[in-house]
Amino acid sequence: MDFDSNILSFEHNLKHSLLTINSPEFQPESYETRMLLHSQIPDILPAELRRSDENILLQYDISGVETLATFLSARPLGYRMLATIMQSIDHLLDVLEEYLLPESALLLHTNSVFVTPSGDRILFTLLPGAKNNFPQALSSFLYSLLKRIDYQEDRAVIMGYRLYQETQREFFKMEHLMEIVSSNLRREEHIIELEKLNLPDKNGKSGQNTINQSLQNKPSALAFSKNGVFQLAEDPICAQASQNPENPILPSNAHHFSDSNTPINEMQPDTSCDTIVSKSHLFSSD
Repeated sequence: MDFDSNILSFEHNLKHSLLTINSPEFQPESYETRMLLHSQIPDILPAELRRSDENILLQYDISGVETLATFLSARPLGYRMLATIMQSIDHLLDVLEEYLLPESALLLHTNSVFVTPSGDRILFTLLPGAKNNFPQALSSFLYSLLKRIDYQEDRAVIMGYRLYQETQREFFKMEHLMEIVSSNLRREEHIIELEKLNLPDKNGKSGQNTINQSLQNKPSALAFSKNGVFQLAEDPICAQASQNPENPILPSNAHHFSDSNTPINEMQPDTSCDTIVSKSHLFSSD
């Protein structure tokens, strides 16, 4: 079921900023609600109950933070921020398991996920009683982030689309998503190091031989122009995704993308690659 953002309402005054959730799914007497109200759950915003007429509403104190939607409206989504979001979700799943809270209660939407002003911490909200299909919610959440990606930043494009495509499998694992994040972070660090090596040293040497040797040992998506200047080879995902950010067409030769000329929202899972099955977080998209 798609997330209904109409259950969210925001209130701002000189003392507080509040998020109120009014949903028929909310169960104020449940174990999940008691844990939410009486425990300081890491990465979950503080909450309390609020009575309105005959309804009991759930209210979060969002003072000092802003929605992910607001945060990204001021800046495009880069690969580092995307990695932070994914790492935060991965950590939160472990926290929910520790507190015996269901992942179905997690609200994954750019208006229900919050960011500190520095952008280095992600905070979440829960709706006790909600029966969200977490795999579908995560896939939809990633899809919404694709339209906010910095299409001038190759690494963000590559990471974002490969994460989304992985969630299109019938069964996917959080561990595999995090491996996509980690491998992209490592590759970007490797590219940055190579760029540093290409800078002239005090003797005017560019370090070109060192870079070439590194490429022989660590193949990566790099290229050199004829004059020897270091460049990042154009990734096919970046090339075609940038042409139509709202609904990009992915190339047939892009890694992990098997459906040529297919809009991202109509892609089918790529079953040509084996799924890693070694962590407890195993999800089904059914």
